[in-house]
Amino acid sequence: MNSRARQDAESAISFLRGRGVERLVHFTSLENVPSILKNGLIPRENLDALGAKYEANDDIRLDGKGHINLSISHPNIPLFFKMRQRFSDRYYVVLSIDLEVLYDHAGEEGQKKYQFSNTNAASNYASSCNIQQLFAGQRPEGYKDSWTTDPQAEVLIPGKIEPRYINAIMFPLDCEEDEGRVRAIKSIERVIKKENLPCKLVRNDAIFDDLRKKIASASSGEKLEYYYLSWQTNESAYNLLTSEIENLPSKSFFGSIAVPTESLTAALRNRGTGDNHVIWTLEFHKPKMKFQRGKEQLVSLAVVEKIEASGVSVGRV
Repeated sequence: MNSRARQDAESAISFLRGRGVERLVHFTSLENVPSILKNGLIPRENLDALGAKYEANDDIRLDGKGHINLSISHPNIPLFFKMRQRFSDRYYVVLSIDLEVLYDHAGEEGQKKYQFSNTNAASNYASSCNIQQLFAGQRPEGYKDSWTTDPQAEVLIPGKIEPRYINAIMFPLDCEEDEGRVRAIKSIERVIKKENLPCKLVRNDAIFDDLRKKIASASSGEKLEYYYLSWQTNESAYNLLTSEIENLPSKSFFGSIAVPTESLTAALRNRGTGDNHVIWTLEFHKPKMKFQRGKEQLVSLAVVEKIEASGVSVGRV
């Protein structure tokens, strides 16, 4: 690998680890796992060219079939439950991928490089971004540094992910409630042993009993933590947690100077003294209706409301 490509990948990995990100993740049907452990995670266009059999989530793939879609820290929760609804006969698990997979797809010698997408790459609102932008913008109270601002942000890997990068297979809490699943898990254990893979099977210990009672006294951060673990449980818990986090407040801090126009020059000249420097702390809630307004627009409206509350007339669009 040439030094520039490796440096870029190393910088990205270091940035993610600095924020507490421990893994990239990919969810898939349990039926696909033995083949993945033997052959790796392979883009759809390559599987189709080989005539391979697999269970796909999306036949259309508006974002293309030449890459593997990975999420950061946690699976794409809304998409996870959407697939569970669409394919109720399938059992989904989450693969944990080592961050160092980026080294294999750093774009050396003209090869394609991994990309970051600000949201689900198949969305009309998706666009490529740099790694810092994945964590930028207005974030709810209690949001962990390791969580991307948009829960559906992705890393697109333009090629095969070798099995050695799969360090864990994480199962929902009901993984042992079906004999067929138990047999499939034992089969996966045999593949891991045969291929000598550094992969462990994980059934997380999140407890969702009496969830309504727990979230009634939970902090914003605790509610978000439950939400990002909700893929392990049922749709009822997911819907409850979704409604809870939609009502969580966000805070934004602004350093502002408010002066008459004729005093602007003097204010700018003296702003470093702190005499006319005011810090505004704005707390706002996202509207329950799904208006086409981004968080930045909501912050702007909060500023307007703050000014109007002081008795100043402000025009709105």
